[in-house]
Amino acid sequence: DLTLTSADYVVELAAGTIADVQLSDFTGNPFLRIVGTPQDNEFIDTDAGNIYYGVGGNDIISGNGGNDQLFGGDGNDVISGGQGNDALYGGDGDDDLTGGAGTDTLYGEAGNDIVHGGDDADQIWGGAGNDQLYGEFGADTIYGEDGNDIIYAGADNDYVNAGSGDDMVDGGDGNDQLYGDLGQDVMTGGAGDDYMHGGEANDVLEGGEGNDTLDGGNGFDIASYANGNSAISIDLSAASNVYALGGNMGSDTLVSIEGIIGTAYNDVLTGTDGDNVFEGGAGNDVMTARGGVDTLSYAGATAGITISLALATAQNTGGAGTDTISGFENATGSAFNDQITGSAVNNLLLGGAGNDTILAGDGEDIVRGGDGVDNLQGQDGDDQIYGDAGNDSLSGGLGLDLLYGGEGNDSIKGDAGNDRLYGEAGDDVLDGGDGDDLLMGGEGSDTASYAAATAAVTVNLALTGEQNTGSAGTDTLSSIENLTGSAYDDMLTGDAAANTLTGGAGNDVLDGGAGADRMVGGQGDDIYLVDNAGDVVVESSGQGNDMVRTTFATYTLGSNVENLVGLAATGQQLTGNSLSNSIVGGAGNDIINGGTGADSMTGGLGDDIYILDNSGDVVIELAGEGVDEVRTALASYTLGNNVENLTGTATGGQTLTGNALNNVITGGTGADTMTGGLGDDVYYVDNSADKVVESGSQGYDKIYSSVSYSLNGRTVEELSLTGTADINATGNTLNNVLIGNNGANVLNGGTGADSMAGGRGNDIYYVDDAGDVVTELTAQGVDEVRTTLASYALGSNVENLVGTSSAGQTLTGNSQANAITGSTGNDIIDGGAGADTMSGGAGDDIYYVDHASDKVVESNGQGNDAIFSSVSYTLAGRYVEQLTLTGSANIDATGNSQANSLVGNSGNNVLDGGAGIDTMAGGLGDDIYYVDNAADQVIESNGQGNDTIFSSVSYTLAGRYVEQLNLTGSANINATGNSQANSLVGNSGNNVLDGGSGTDTLTGGAGQDQFRFSTGLGSSNVDTITDFNVVDDRISLSSSIFSAAGAAGTLNANAFVVGSAAADASDRIIYDSASGTLFYDADGSGAGAAIAFAHIGSGLALTNSDFVIA
Repeated sequence: DLTLTSADYVVELAAGTIADVQLSDFTGNPFLRIVGTPQDNEFIDTDAGNIYYGVGGNDIISGNGGNDQLFGGDGNDVISGGQGNDALYGGDGDDDLTGGAGTDTLYGEAGNDIVHGGDDADQIWGGAGNDQLYGEFGADTIYGEDGNDIIYAGADNDYVNAGSGDDMVDGGDGNDQLYGDLGQDVMTGGAGDDYMHGGEANDVLEGGEGNDTLDGGNGFDIASYANGNSAISIDLSAASNVYALGGNMGSDTLVSIEGIIGTAYNDVLTGTDGDNVFEGGAGNDVMTARGGVDTLSYAGATAGITISLALATAQNTGGAGTDTISGFENATGSAFNDQITGSAVNNLLLGGAGNDTILAGDGEDIVRGGDGVDNLQGQDGDDQIYGDAGNDSLSGGLGLDLLYGGEGNDSIKGDAGNDRLYGEAGDDVLDGGDGDDLLMGGEGSDTASYAAATAAVTVNLALTGEQNTGSAGTDTLSSIENLTGSAYDDMLTGDAAANTLTGGAGNDVLDGGAGADRMVGGQGDDIYLVDNAGDVVVESSGQGNDMVRTTFATYTLGSNVENLVGLAATGQQLTGNSLSNSIVGGAGNDIINGGTGADSMTGGLGDDIYILDNSGDVVIELAGEGVDEVRTALASYTLGNNVENLTGTATGGQTLTGNALNNVITGGTGADTMTGGLGDDVYYVDNSADKVVESGSQGYDKIYSSVSYSLNGRTVEELSLTGTADINATGNTLNNVLIGNNGANVLNGGTGADSMAGGRGNDIYYVDDAGDVVTELTAQGVDEVRTTLASYALGSNVENLVGTSSAGQTLTGNSQANAITGSTGNDIIDGGAGADTMSGGAGDDIYYVDHASDKVVESNGQGNDAIFSSVSYTLAGRYVEQLTLTGSANIDATGNSQANSLVGNSGNNVLDGGAGIDTMAGGLGDDIYYVDNAADQVIESNGQGNDTIFSSVSYTLAGRYVEQLNLTGSANINATGNSQANSLVGNSGNNVLDGGSGTDTLTGGAGQDQFRFSTGLGSSNVDTITDFNVVDDRISLSSSIFSAAGAAGTLNANAFVVGSAAADASDRIIYDSASGTLFYDADGSGAGAAIAFAHIGSGLALTNSDFVIA
């Protein structure tokens, strides 16, 4: 609430989200101007004189006391002036205005408003819209303005101008002035002496009580006495226009009145020479028309009436008393079920509401049925007949008639003459009858009917101009969806819409056109043209031998139709029904299914498919008409002439027989017997029990199988596996072609020279003929060949090879990583370039290795096996005895725990025999040997390089052309050289190194080593000791060589001297500290010369204790 106290105010509520504003309890100067928001506001005034502007929204404005100005603005407002002389403006919207006490001015303005004047003499303007205006008390002035208004003037002497529109005006009590102005108005004066003026248009004026003046003004106006309480007698042709009516009606003055509505009593009504309308009402009335075109109305009757304009005597109307009528040309019925009969003149007959029957008579009549289900008949003359609302029946009779169905599903017949039929709204049936007629259907699904034609008709809905129908004249059809033919041989054609064509009796041709049509042939041998999937053909049993001709891609015969013809140049799917059908295909690749009857099927040109399910089915094909197929579930079937292919569809076994052509025969899921006969035949097998019968010299035949299958006992050349299952194919004695699928297949060509291609999947091939060819593409699985051939080399893209002969085989791989397995014989296995796995099995096998990742697999006791390797290779983990390196590359060979034979190539090899007693021969090149058994044999020939042995056991180079011997590990082991210039190297243990003859280099390494000299001395046998340690090492002198050195044991101190020569006769071992050379002098300072036998290093603190004689 807002309370204001001060001087004059202007309050404006800003636009925004404010709604439901209430202003009340204002005290201050007597002027306030308030502007509301666009929301919904509520203003409650005090007693001051104020101005309120509602602006937008649905406002509630109450003026209360004072002379207020209240503006509703936009929206549906409620405005109450209250006390005082107020001005109320509704603005746009449907407003409710109440003036209240005081002399108010109320403006409804735009919208359908309700306006109440209130207690005093108010002025009311309705404005635009269909308003309700109430003057209530006081001598009010009311203007209806635009719209169809309802005006109640109320008590006192009021002035009303209804304005434009078809208005209803009630003057109420008082001596009122009522003006209809424009529009067809209905005005009632009420009590008092009223003046009523209809204005323009056709008005109805009822004076009511009092002495009234009824002036119709322009137009055809009617004075109504329907509420009178006694009979009246009015003669509109009388000299005086003042009529003393009696009862409650007073004396009325009638001006420009053309029609009278009587009372419920026995009235006498007489017309003028002009056009009059009389409605007698209830009672036994006498109504007489004079000149002009006069109308007799029963619109107010309370029950259906029966009248005839041709009768001049009294007639019981049924619903409106017994009337005597004469001179009327036109009649209007009641709202009930009327029966109206015209006369010989031109009548206008209106049925009104109710189910009416109207017989027009012989004139050129206009008949309107109005609401209800009416029966309207034109008879003779050029009639106009209007069904209006309801499902009506219209017939024109003789003459050139115009027939309009109006709303509802009407039946319209032109009968004889050149008629024009208009169905208008609803689903109508139009029958032009004889003559050249126009049939225009209008809205709805309309039918042009020629059921009554006396001979055949030809009608085409696609033609918009005149068309000669034959027996029914030259008709023009427009907006017609459906056709009904005659009892003869009709040709009915639809258009692009969805049509219903009904042939009737006779041999009819029904062509629905492009839409989804319904075609009913009826009796006779009918032909249907079908070109839409939604087309429906309806035939009943026993209605003739009928045919469907269709261009549609797929079509199935409906019930009771015998024949089907395909018309498309492309392939169609044509299906029969349970009858014995005749089905004919077009020029394309058709699928024809006769259904359950004994059918005749003709495919014509194209590669056609026939589906047979009856032993009486007949397939007709001519030579050169394509490659055709029969599909059947029959237990036994033999292809007829000119059909190439046969497919069984049964789940049980079938017997399927081809002909002399190149057939494709496909069995069903059962155990089938398939016989191709002559020709190059193809069989499809899906059951391992399927039997294929072919004799010799009957062509080149193929089998496609989805199960494992064998050609044994069958004169068939080719077998291909289908699908993805892991299944197998077996050939026969012929040169077969076996082709696998995408699964893991086993292909065995048999004894012929076979071609085998496994395709995808891990496939196995059995090869038993040198002419067998295995074909695999890249990335098609891991495949295997199993062969009995003495020699076999894998082709491209095959990974594995298995020899299956008990005799030795030569098995060769390819560039892939192969797995090659020998049998029990002495096999030769060469894996090829890839990283191969080779297993010879039993027998003395030979392997060729060319990849470091090649793997040779042998088990214990499977023979004496050998490997020839062009790469470094080891026998570790393999029960293989021999390893021979090939080529000239610097590669290595390693043995295993067995007694191996390792043979090098011409390169620099490393040979390690492993734990067994091995024999190693490096051959040419600077080879290295690893010895771990004293019995290991190293074989080198003279001039085969500078070779080295690494030994973990005591070892001698005697008898071996090996230059170097290195001891490994930490064991106390010994090394002995040969006659060559050796290099002997000890390990970390206590070693005895004996270089033998030759100029050797001896390195003891860690440990307490002995350097032994046991061969004859000379300049070519002077060894070099590289690491002599005076603390740990000793020099061992052979007593047979150093015979003058003394007794066995440690060298006598007298026998050792440090210097460049013997000092006395007892010196035997001389150490030249400067040069580091050891000499042996057998006679000391005697004449014999000292002989150098070792270089030990200079400056050593040698003593006699460093020498041992043994």
